[in-house]
Amino acid sequence: MRIAENLKAYSETPDAYDAINIVVDGSPKADLTFPGLNAKLEEVLALEKKVCLELFLDLFDKSFSFADPLQFSIRKKALEELLNCIPEEAIHHIILFRGPLDFTSHIKKNAQVEEEYELWKQELESYQIEEEHLLHLFSAKLLSDFFHSLCSILPDSIKGVLLFSIPSFLEIGKVAELLSEETFSHLEVGIKNPKYFLEGICWGNGAGLHHLSYRPSHITYTEEEVKTAVVLPLLGDCDYKCFEKMCHSLIEKKIPFKIIEENLLNEKWFQIDTIYYDEERTSFDGKRMIDGFIAAGGTALPFSTRTSSLKI
Repeated sequence: MRIAENLKAYSETPDAYDAINIVVDGSPKADLTFPGLNAKLEEVLALEKKVCLELFLDLFDKSFSFADPLQFSIRKKALEELLNCIPEEAIHHIILFRGPLDFTSHIKKNAQVEEEYELWKQELESYQIEEEHLLHLFSAKLLSDFFHSLCSILPDSIKGVLLFSIPSFLEIGKVAELLSEETFSHLEVGIKNPKYFLEGICWGNGAGLHHLSYRPSHITYTEEEVKTAVVLPLLGDCDYKCFEKMCHSLIEKKIPFKIIEENLLNEKWFQIDTIYYDEERTSFDGKRMIDGFIAAGGTALPFSTRTSSLKI
């Protein structure tokens, strides 16, 4: 599925797209009559294309707080009104957020949220995770909880989508932890210009590994073509520098790969031929799953901080 950013992008290369995105203002300042929506909708449907809706909810508004039920209700009302305007069968996705995956400033902004963070952090003390990463992980949790609640009103046929931009300095292992399936279950997430294959969505100019993209790319891999995976150790166990080195070795050799969380290895290794794993940081149970992967005919190659050269 390829989605054009707008009608103009579609008109430039119509053969490249299967759906067209329509941006709708659902912010607290909007009157929710959605002016111009019907005309754009008719134009898209006349082209016999699916509709992707992008509902701008403005979570960066100064008054917004994750702890304020009124702020949630305002945005829920916007989504409800939008769903009432458009036939369910015409909608392919609804994008509910596009922006940085960093709401750490919101944690200190509200005493209730900060208290929740301190309690949550206590549960992870034994993991010895640096404070900055803990803040980002809790930030992802805030966003996930907010949108899981919001998406409860979506029909089963429509997926809620979150599109994130990630700081370029953030290690791949940390990005994968932020996007963990456990955190964002029942939501489809994507990152801008991803370095590895995502089962969800990628977006951004030049995004190369994807199964649903906003712009055509010269290099496109389907999920069936990705035969390599790197195992992400359990939270608190990942050697981020070592993991980064492994992933960049694959990137440099133009080998498409996905990242599989260790605890999901049994569920996610299908269609994968080769997995790489950190032999020092993978748990006992993780290694048992890897043995099962080998027994099923797969190839498992270890790497570690002691590895001077990675054989790929």
